[in-house]
Amino acid sequence: MKTSFDKHQDLRILKTKYAIIETFGTLIFSKCFKDITIKEICDKANVNRSTFYLHFEDKQQLLMQSIYDVMFRMNEMAVERCKTNDIGEYYKVISDVVFTILTEHKQDFKRLFDNNEINLIFEPAQSYLSFNINRHIKHIKKSGKGVDLPTSLIAEFYSGGIISLAKWWIFTDIYVSQDKFKELIYILLSSFLAVTDYSENTDILT
Repeated sequence: MKTSFDKHQDLRILKTKYAIIETFGTLIFSKCFKDITIKEICDKANVNRSTFYLHFEDKQQLLMQSIYDVMFRMNEMAVERCKTNDIGEYYKVISDVVFTILTEHKQDFKRLFDNNEINLIFEPAQSYLSFNINRHIKHIKKSGKGVDLPTSLIAEFYSGGIISLAKWWIFTDIYVSQDKFKELIYILLSSFLAVTDYSENTDILT
């Protein structure tokens, strides 16, 4: 799964895609997905309908691509911040990145929940996470490590757990400080690394 922002694309095309996706991102947090029209997206992004359809088949595809772009960018941010190629450091850094975004947009996610549309965001996000975790576990197994369990099973289990934890953080009435929440994530992260038979200096980022 790749971001729609291909570095080899023409700058004008990238700017148009960015305008459409940014506009849609603002709308999805302010009104119901079913009530958002392509005309409204085009008007606010200052593009015409024919330009929209050059990039996206419909608003459902726009939604999916928007989510994958966000996930892709978070992954890139984590990779850039990692000082080594160690898988353990990567997952700690990506946890911090995700937590920061959840905190900044907590009220926006709650509005999606109020509109019964929260799964529009979280289901594709879980799909992307599962894909990424699956890839990492396969890399670990190539080095002769890893437990004798289907890779897809482990990836689905942990991606589902991450998404459930994210939902819990957004919607729970129980106060948990940022530091405590990160501590919980690291504990769960340790269990993931144990299941995959991870050891330090497992290189997955190159």
